[in-house]
This record gives sequence, C-alpha cells and structure tokens, in this order.
Amino acid sequence: MHGLFTRSPTASDYDLEGTAALAASRARGIAVDSAHVDGILRNGVAILRPIDAAGPAFNVTGAGTIPFVECGAGVSPCASAFDFSYEVTRADLAQLEPITGRRLSGLLATKGHLTGPVDQPRAAGDATIAGLKAPDFEAVTLAGPYDVTLPSSRCWETDARADLRATLPMVFGRPLQNAAGTISLSRERLAFDVRFDAAQGRTAGLKGTALLHGDRRELALSDLIVTLHAATWTLSNTGTPPSVRWDDEGVSIDPLLFVSGSVGDQRIGFSGTWRADGRGVLHASATHVSLDAIEGALEGPARYGGTLNLDATIRGTRDNPIVTGQVLVTDGRIRRFAYQRLAGRVDYAADDFDIDSRLDQSPGVWINAVGKVPLALLDQELPERRLDVAVTSNSIGLGLIEGLTDAVWNVSGRMRFDVRAVGTSRDPHAQGTVEFADAAFLVTSTGSSYKNGRALLRLSADRIDVDSLHIEDVSGRPLDLHGSLGTHELRVSDLQIDATARQFEVIRNEFGNVDIDATLQLRGRFETPRVEGDITINGGSLNVDEILQRTLLQPYATEPLALPSLDAATPLNPWNRSSLDVSLHIPKNLRLAGENLQVAADTPIGLGDIKLRVGGDLYLYKDPGSPLSVTGSLDAVSGTYSFQGRRFDIDEAKSSINFRGDLNRTSMSPSRARSPACRRASPSGDRCAIPSCTSPARRRSIPPTCCR
Repeated sequence: MHGLFTRSPTASDYDLEGTAALAASRARGIAVDSAHVDGILRNGVAILRPIDAAGPAFNVTGAGTIPFVECGAGVSPCASAFDFSYEVTRADLAQLEPITGRRLSGLLATKGHLTGPVDQPRAAGDATIAGLKAPDFEAVTLAGPYDVTLPSSRCWETDARADLRATLPMVFGRPLQNAAGTISLSRERLAFDVRFDAAQGRTAGLKGTALLHGDRRELALSDLIVTLHAATWTLSNTGTPPSVRWDDEGVSIDPLLFVSGSVGDQRIGFSGTWRADGRGVLHASATHVSLDAIEGALEGPARYGGTLNLDATIRGTRDNPIVTGQVLVTDGRIRRFAYQRLAGRVDYAADDFDIDSRLDQSPGVWINAVGKVPLALLDQELPERRLDVAVTSNSIGLGLIEGLTDAVWNVSGRMRFDVRAVGTSRDPHAQGTVEFADAAFLVTSTGSSYKNGRALLRLSADRIDVDSLHIEDVSGRPLDLHGSLGTHELRVSDLQIDATARQFEVIRNEFGNVDIDATLQLRGRFETPRVEGDITINGGSLNVDEILQRTLLQPYATEPLALPSLDAATPLNPWNRSSLDVSLHIPKNLRLAGENLQVAADTPIGLGDIKLRVGGDLYLYKDPGSPLSVTGSLDAVSGTYSFQGRRFDIDEAKSSINFRGDLNRTSMSPSRARSPACRRASPSGDRCAIPSCTSPARRRSIPPTCCR
C-alpha cells in the first residue's frame, strides 16, 4: 500500500495479487453456493483471470479488466477502461427479486462484453428469457441484442437500445402470435416502436417518443400512435405534453386524448390517479367510437358494430376494482342482427355486476335487463354469490343468437321472454316463459335450412317444460318435439324429450342430401343422455367420393389453427357423453354415388366410379365415451360400377354390404338387452335364444350382441 503513512490511500495505492473463494454464502439475500476469483489489482485496475459464481438462482462466469479509478487520477499509464467479457448461463428471475425489485419469473441467459471508462461503462450482448412472466405480460421466449451505457452519477441519463422479439406472448390476458420492436433511451429521450401480431393477420402497434425524467419519476409524452389493425389512434398534443407520474403509492395521468377517423371525430380519453391504497380515481371516456374498427382489430370479421359513447370511472385496487359506467351504443349490430340503441348503466364491485340496460331493436321493439349478476356465474372458482336479474322483452328479432354461436346462420324470426333468474351463482333458478315464432335458420354443419319454427318454453325453479317445439324444412315437412328438462345448480338433469319427424331434411351439402322419418326418445341425464328409437331414410343421395375425401384423405388440418372463439353452443354438444340405440331403416331408395374413388391420396389409379341404390336395416349403438358401432346389412344393392372404362352391373340377388360393428364384445349389459333393437330382434326378450341368429341373412340384420 503505497504512501500508507504519508497520506490517505487511494484505490491506485493498492497493489494486490491473489485468489479468493466463497462457499455457502449470501449476498443481498441471494444464496451463493460457490465463487472463485483469481486476479491482480494494480494502479486502480483489476485484471481478473476467469472468475465464476454459482448458486440456486444463477451461474455466472467472466474474465477481463475492471477499473476503479478514472483517467487523470494520477494513474500512469492510463488503463481505466472496462474490458470484461461475461456470460450468465442461468439466472432465475423469481429468485432474484431482492436485486431486481420486481415480481418476475423466467430463466435469463446472456453473453456480452463490458467496455468504456469507469464513469460510463457500456454493456453490449445478446439475451434470452425463457418462460417470462411479468404483470400483464407473458412470453414463451423474449430475446434480442442490447446495448446499454450507464453513467455513474445520473442513472436516469442512461443510453440504451434493445431490439426484442417475443414468441407467443400474452398481453393483458390476450394471447398473440408474436411481438417485436425496438426500445431506445438517449439522454432522457425515450423512443419505442413495437408491433404485435395476432391470429388471422390482425396486428397492433405502439410508436412514440417521450422525455423520461428519472429524477422525479415522470414521463412526458411528446407523441404516441396506437395502431389497431386498420385503425390508427393518435395522441392529441396541442399544448404542454401530457405527463405520467409515478411513485411508490401509485400513478397519476394528465388528461390523455386519442383521436381517430378521417376528421378526428372519434375520441378516447383517460385521466386521473391510480393508487395502491384504493383512494385514486381514473376517468375513461369514449365519444363516437366505431365498434367495428376496434372489435375488428382484435378478430375478424367483427361480430359487433355500432357507435360507442362511454363515460366510466375506475376506483379501488388492482385486486378489488370498482367500476361505474354509462354506456350508449347507437346503430349497433351483432353480426347481421341490427339494433337502434343500447343504453344503460353497468357497475362492477366486489365481483358483482349491477346492470340496468335496455336494447331497442326498432321503435316499439325492446329488451330490458335489470339486476345483479355475479362474476362467479362465469368463473366457478370464485366464491358463491347471490344472483337476481330480470330480463323482459316484447317481440324481438332472433338474429341476436348469431352473436353467440357459429352453429347456425341466417337466423330470423321473433322471440319474447319474461324471465327472472334468482338464487346463487352455483344454483340459479329461472322462472317465466320464453316464446319463439316464425324462426328460420341454416345449420352450418349440415347445410340444411329450416323455417316456420315456433316454441313455448315454461321455466320453473327446477324444470324447463317444452310445451311444444315445431320446425319445418324448406319443403314444409315438420319436426315436432315436446317434453321436459330438470335443472339444478347450472346443470340440466333428468331428460324426457320425445321427437317425431316426417320426411324431414337433415343433410343438404357437398356430402349429399337425406330426408328421414324419425321417432326418437331422449332420456337419462344431460351429462349422459340416452337416445332410443327408429329412423327411416325416405330418400336422398350420398356422395361417397366427397365423404372419403374428407374422412380418409384429409385427416389433418392444412390451415393454420386460429385461436378459439367463444361459442355458446359448443359446450352443449353431448356426443361424447351420450349413449345411442337407434334402428336405421333404409328402403331401396338411398343413392350412393362417387367418381374416381380413392382411399389414399395421390394414387395414380382409383377404385373406380359407383352409382348404386341400396336398402336394408342398420343398428347404431354406442356407450358414453365409446365410438359408434354400426351393425346390420344393406341387403338390397343395385346399380353399376365402372373401372378403367369398363362397366359392371350389380347383381341385386347376390350383393350386400355388411356392417359388423363391435364384434369383440362377449356380453351385453342389461340396458342393451332391454334396448328397442334387441326387443325387436327377440320378442321373447331372451337375447341368447334366437334360433334365426344362425341364418346368415338374419345375422346381418340383428345387432351381434343380441345374438350372443
């Protein structure tokens, strides 16, 4: 130590050389399992040979030169500059909260080089964070190069730049495909340009500049542009740039006004404070805002449209927000269902919505909703809460249903309801009536259209009675249904539904067209419904080539998967939970047609062309969670088969198409023995004593389990 007894030592007076090792230590609350340093300190400069440190939260290595004095401080020669290479192979952000001061999680890896003078060190390299989770932001990976220069005295004057790309990010709970952009800071001037990519080619972006006054925790927004697909919102800044200020207690926002539209007539505003103690008040407003532009930016095509006016205040805390708002939508639309006006009040507090709203479809056509709806009705993980809401209407358009599901299209008709829902979020009860009249719609999965639908549903505390439900196909042939459904705790329980149809169309699309007679019974419980009865195909045709093309040659999707959209009808599909025991009768009038049939893609030679007429009896059965089994025979087969330019006539007397179903079963459940199919096969009820089962023709027309 030079000059030890003649003056106060400085960093350049020390002359050290050696090694140091740590084990089972802690630094700033972070556990260090092991660390090793080997180097020299001379003239205020440390030359570190490879160093390393490791612990449960990190693994770091490095080597190079680190100065402790500035040039001109009596050091000769001047070597006070960083020249240090580092690599962090693993850093668990969740365990590094004592250092970062933020609640983050993810695994950080980075490799870079530290250069520059002691008062302005510069770090440049590449970093990757896997499994990043931060407040309101998540990503599978966040990666990119960075370049940061840190002044020693005024940290808010940092110069920095990062080019980042996030894979499968989630922003404010909304999943995206990618996010990428550049963020830079130079002498308190912050600039950013970030782009977000969602499904179906939808995009969003943030671009702007601001002055960052780190010493007083203030961000003055010079300009800001928010892009939502084709819509652009620009920060209106005609005077002093609005500022956002923050401290340990919360955030304060000067009035921010965003404008859009060709003449700037669409406006969205924010102002106020948000405090951790809940005493702040934020104000949000919207004037003449196009819902088509906003909702279409999130998913396309836009389901909802109209012009929005909103005035809302937000209070409380992040965990317990309190929202009070007045909403007005004019010239609105839910898909093709148009309405004139939606107005009302919606308040939210303590996981409850208080609503008082009215929708006017046209003069004299309205629907009202008044009462309390708990959030727990949508999220069953929340505690049980009280429910009390009344919904009434006069005769309104059924097109409203198109906003809830993709299962039907081109919906028209009228409905009227007077319903009050009471009880709790886990056990609601509805009382009142629902009526439908002049209903018409297209079923998207089958291509069949229906008309003249009418129904009367009576709702009581634990039951829904279907007094009548009538619908007709395009030719006016009817389907009638009546019965009841038990209800309890948001579940449909006991089912007693009877349905009859006469020459009713069920398919009209690329697969063919089919009309049926049907007598069906729906019994059991909604979770595991049981369908029994008879179906007779009156006539129609099936395009076998199209069916094979879809079922055999295209087993996998060839288009990118889009993010799922909310569809209220999807959870109602009971197929996997149901049991089936139905007799299918086919008189000799069902046509099967196909050209160049193939069972493998791109084969040079197909199976040929068929034109057949078939008839016979099939039995369809399945248990809950099991695949459908088909047994029986099409005994009447006639027509032609063409192969390589040669035509063959089908010998009706000697031709049949046999379905063997599940032949591995060796026993039959009591419910199967009591099934209509087995009772028809064995009037005596003894499924094991059917002499005619030994007949080949008979075996083809009786369920195999009935003959065992």
